[in-house]
Amino acid sequence: MLFFSARDDATTTPGDAGRQGAPGRAAQVPAAVAGDVRRGNVVVLHPAAQRRALAALVRDVTGLPPAEQGPLRAAGQAVLLRAAAGSEVVAYADGRALRATGPRDPALRRFVEFWLGR
Repeated sequence: MLFFSARDDATTTPGDAGRQGAPGRAAQVPAAVAGDVRRGNVVVLHPAAQRRALAALVRDVTGLPPAEQGPLRAAGQAVLLRAAAGSEVVAYADGRALRATGPRDPALRRFVEFWLGR
């Protein structure tokens, strides 16, 4: 059985005003990941060499390895890993982005935990 955690925060502040102090920065989300992040998923673009360490982060945060996140993806509760050219790890949420120093960057964990499901 999967455990889904609600991440709804009560707010009456529309738009980006409610995001002040939130991790990451306002950013244009690439079209290739826009549909997933609009649902509440977090997408992490990464160099192929860092996939194993990022998979450990995903499992720690969601309770499932990346390969088993299909049901979470549909519910907007998945952390999706996508290999990308370059040497940076960049995480995207709806309208937000974070450039991380690597999979063990504490800012990356904070970003994923904060934005997952929003």
